[in-house]
Amino acid sequence: MNIKNIYKIILTLTVIVTVFGCTKDYGPSLQDAISATPVTVQNQKYFERLPYVETSIAGGGSIEVVLAIPESSPRTIKEITRITLHALTAAVPAGTPAFNAATIQNPASYYNYITAPIAGSGKTVSFKTSISEFLAKRKITTYPKNTNVLANVPNQDMQMFFLVTLDDNSTVIPVETRCRVLN
Repeated sequence: MNIKNIYKIILTLTVIVTVFGCTKDYGPSLQDAISATPVTVQNQKYFERLPYVETSIAGGGSIEVVLAIPESSPRTIKEITRITLHALTAAVPAGTPAFNAATIQNPASYYNYITAPIAGSGKTVSFKTSISEFLAKRKITTYPKNTNVLANVPNQDMQMFFLVTLDDNSTVIPVETRCRVLN
């Protein structure tokens, strides 16, 4: 074995030790963060990767989302602290940040749909709104139509994120909830 091969072996071993021996913290994981107290949508009509409730414009457009935690949980729901809500791809001003679970954690990044927290009652809390209230708050006149020709629903889905505070002041952001708006 000559000196050149020994250097190659030492270099290879050094690279292997360096690559596999170091760990780096890449920040928050991309995996789902599962809460110790899961919050579910009790009155969901569909589950298409996300929970859906439903309303119709002809039927008055009332919307209700009932959030619940398991009866077996030692926690209770104190309140819905913040809600971000909009119709997908519609009436979002230019420069508005991405609409996702992270935006609800920063009050400056997206508006809060409610003016005051909604008090919970034990293991549930109910959020009620309507299409007309949504239109007034978003300062638009008609509910946005679905422009996707492959879609079988006439209007854009309404997208909602909730920040729920429990009795111990811990917070939970449940999975995004959507409302299917029918004619």
